[in-house]
Amino acid sequence: MKFTTALGCFLFLCLTLGCQKSSTLAPDTLENRVLVGKVTSGSGLFTGLETYEFTTQFDASRHFQSKTKSGSIESKGAYTYKKINKNSCVLILHPFSSIPAQELQITLKFTAPNTGVYEGHLLTGGQGEQTGLFDLK
Repeated sequence: MKFTTALGCFLFLCLTLGCQKSSTLAPDTLENRVLVGKVTSGSGLFTGLETYEFTTQFDASRHFQSKTKSGSIESKGAYTYKKINKNSCVLILHPFSSIPAQELQITLKFTAPNTGVYEGHLLTGGQGEQTGLFDLK
């Protein structure tokens, strides 16, 4: 009788609350991936970049290369990546040649597998924030 009652309670909870397995959207690494982004708002040094589109390629050596929509190299350097929970990660870009050095911290928030929104702000080399949309390929 106790087993039947426990099973009944479990089934009731599953039907009312949903028996969904928690899925992880944020990847463990960005190695050999390409992020396609579109700026939706910007302030400071990023003012006026709304609708700007870019791609950033990440390699296995922890290097990145960002390009404009037309394919011109915009910046390249090293990156660090840390998954902070199942749907978010933090990415810090350390460009090799920007003067002054402009390290950018970006939080990727996945809303579905391989897609989401991002928030970025300069850590060094000026002030600026931007938000946007991304797809990870």
